[in-house]
Amino acid sequence: MERSRVALVGCGRWGRLIARDLTDLGALVTVVDPSDAAGAFASATGLDQLASTVGLAGLDLDGAVVATPASTHATTLFDLADLGVPVFCEKPLTVDVGEAEQVVDLYGDRLHVMHVWRYHRGVELLGELARSGELGAVQGVRTTRTNWTSPRTDVDSIWTLVPHDLTIGIEVLGTIPPPRAALAEMIDGRAVSLWAHLGGGGEPWLVVEASTRSAERRREVRVHGSLATATLADDGSNTVVIAAGSELDPRLRSISFDPDPPLRRELAAWLDFITGGDPPKSDGAEGLEVVRHIAQLRTLAGLDPFSS
Repeated sequence: MERSRVALVGCGRWGRLIARDLTDLGALVTVVDPSDAAGAFASATGLDQLASTVGLAGLDLDGAVVATPASTHATTLFDLADLGVPVFCEKPLTVDVGEAEQVVDLYGDRLHVMHVWRYHRGVELLGELARSGELGAVQGVRTTRTNWTSPRTDVDSIWTLVPHDLTIGIEVLGTIPPPRAALAEMIDGRAVSLWAHLGGGGEPWLVVEASTRSAERRREVRVHGSLATATLADDGSNTVVIAAGSELDPRLRSISFDPDPPLRRELAAWLDFITGGDPPKSDGAEGLEVVRHIAQLRTLAGLDPFSS
């Protein structure tokens, strides 16, 4: 079978993981990144390197992956549009609603967004449980995403963390509920934490805690149903724990799931798509919806909706 040729635009810490998985999945990868670190990585791994997207016009590409800093996504996507190939863009799609709308209009069905938590087996299991009725009527979802600082400095913690939580809402609830309230923690004029309430009023809610000011690294998703709760903790156990009953001690049941790496799964889905398969889960319209919701949450928290 002929191998897909893919351009990887941006080869930083996360981009190198993308390059690894694309290569392992059989793609021929050309790195587009002018940095010395990217050049050293490309040389060590046997990949071609270009300093800019200009050189891509002469390649017979099947697709491109954008893993540049979030603040440059829009510019990068505009630069790649004339190639006419499918593009898989890291989250968030952009950090401005107007730019996101332009990008979606420009690309149509060629654009998909790397909402990696929608490919987490545990999150998929939570969605299946929510739809099965085993938990009763779904009341809402609570997500916790905390750690100390972030290597991403071009945008603040809201743009870095909250897209994950909103797309978990899509995977479990089928939608992102409308924003109701938000509170931001600020350090030196920049948001480092967000507490957000979406939905409610008779419809399932989504409550988000996202912070880079916690000494404890924690990732947890809990689905609240009228009969039981289901909790996914990123503790290495690869299990979802269901708690039920009205006694002082809950009845607990653990369900194991396959720990397939979510990044590898979403890249495999996209590579299948560019060779004629079904599209990945998250299209450009979903990416735009996430950007719109983050802008609304920022406004509710008293922040500039597009400030990074």
